[in-house]
Amino acid sequence: MLALAGCAYACSLALHGNGFIAAFVGGLAFGAVSGRLMPFVQEAGGLVSLLVWLAFGAVAVVPALRALTWQVILYAVLSLTVVRMAPVAVALAGPGLSRRGRRVRRLVRSPRPGVGDIRPGGAGGPG
Repeated sequence: MLALAGCAYACSLALHGNGFIAAFVGGLAFGAVSGRLMPFVQEAGGLVSLLVWLAFGAVAVVPALRALTWQVILYAVLSLTVVRMAPVAVALAGPGLSRRGRRVRRLVRSPRPGVGDIRPGGAGGPG
């Protein structure tokens, strides 16, 4: 799959075309004709992604732990609590939630949409 995108990109540039569009169209064509191969490609991509994160962790974690100070730990704790909850508290000041409801919402609110999303009516989840 990666070789197809690279080949489409290079051929398009050799013909003075747009390489990004060629790689995109090559990917669409590959997806249209390779129904059996797609699960393998997706699993291989997931494995490569995990290996990249493993390599990043192996390279970055040790220097990060060496540079760890009490100020960094304090900032991390504050970022996960006060800094994260303050804007949510300001945003929830107007919707008419009770004080307890706003407190619960601030605690469970996640920075990613749909994760930890609690609605005032008891319904949770995205949408």
